[in-house]
Amino acid sequence: MYEVSEAEASFLGVGLEGDSTKTESTTSESVSKKQPKTKKNSVFCLVREPEKVGDGLQAYVTYKVHTKAENSDKPIIAVRRYSDFLWLHDRLGEEFIEIIIPPVPEKTIINHTSSDLVDYRRRELEKFLKRVLRHQTLNKSQYLKYFLTSNESDMSSYRSSMKTHTRPSLIKEEPSFFSSPLSWATSAAQSAMSSAGQDYNLVKEVDLEFQETKQYFVALHSHFESLQSKASDDISKTKQLSLALTEFSHSSDLMAKCEQSQDAVLAGYWKKLSAILHSMSELQDVLAKNETLIFDNTLRDYVRLTDAGKVCLNNRLDLLLKLQEHQKKNSGSVEALDQEFKRVSGIIKTEVGAFNSKKTKDFRNVLRALIAINIEHHQKVVALWKELLSELEEQKDS
Repeated sequence: MYEVSEAEASFLGVGLEGDSTKTESTTSESVSKKQPKTKKNSVFCLVREPEKVGDGLQAYVTYKVHTKAENSDKPIIAVRRYSDFLWLHDRLGEEFIEIIIPPVPEKTIINHTSSDLVDYRRRELEKFLKRVLRHQTLNKSQYLKYFLTSNESDMSSYRSSMKTHTRPSLIKEEPSFFSSPLSWATSAAQSAMSSAGQDYNLVKEVDLEFQETKQYFVALHSHFESLQSKASDDISKTKQLSLALTEFSHSSDLMAKCEQSQDAVLAGYWKKLSAILHSMSELQDVLAKNETLIFDNTLRDYVRLTDAGKVCLNNRLDLLLKLQEHQKKNSGSVEALDQEFKRVSGIIKTEVGAFNSKKTKDFRNVLRALIAINIEHHQKVVALWKELLSELEEQKDS
């Protein structure tokens, strides 16, 4: 399910689908020298050129979405904002209840136009679109086609007129004076309103494997949240160490200036130490940025992915509860609901299997890259200390 951005690709030593952008790697040579693996992708997709529109609380950011099919010479460029991506995500979730919908980056109110957040969102939104395009079911959605091809004005009008996805109801309602056949949009809206407080203990699970899978996703989501929080704390400490080293370097430089008139040799040592500490501070900054890009962002991604998995599994339980309620009533809709339940359950099993397989591959690559950047970091720190040691030893011998 996980797909690296172009910057992450350079860290992990893998290639991007349909992206020929060259990036600069800051990891060890063993990682950076790997040849990018190219994968065939029927649609080229990039999210680029973020641009702030408006000021103050009304400000928002637009992105240019570039897409081009393999048999097309000219790309299609659509200007989209975050809310457009969110709209597409929600419509896909309504249209394909049996699919683990790729997540979009989380909403934020504070500093939503800051450069760091905008760049983070751009990469995550591009990841979202590439996942959707790569999925053999999601890439057939008409909502996706409209998102990629319509102009800004048409997109706004389409969003206003299509706030929910309409599907035919599987349930045969008993006609009455006040009732009319419920549309899927109505039942979906009711389901969405009640799902937050849905008591799934009322559902009699018919498949032990799904029960274990649900428990696994709940636990996995919780552990990813905890791991991401601790990783973020660790990165914050790395940044704090960078600031401390800068201050240490400044103090050492002041000592060098103080000693210059009395002991030039000792002043030279303090000057060298100051330079080393300054370089170490810069290395800490690089390490913090790399660990954020490689590890922290991946954990954030999997927090969202596991949440999407939970939603998908809850969709199945909603359908199962509806089926069991109609079985009790001996409703004429039981057969249709049963067939739909079996279809949805089968697809979800496939989705969960693909998720678990990709998760293993993703974290194997991510952990290898994390190890590589830390080894490289500490090797450079050791090399800096050796410079000072070598200078001290030379003075000792003379």
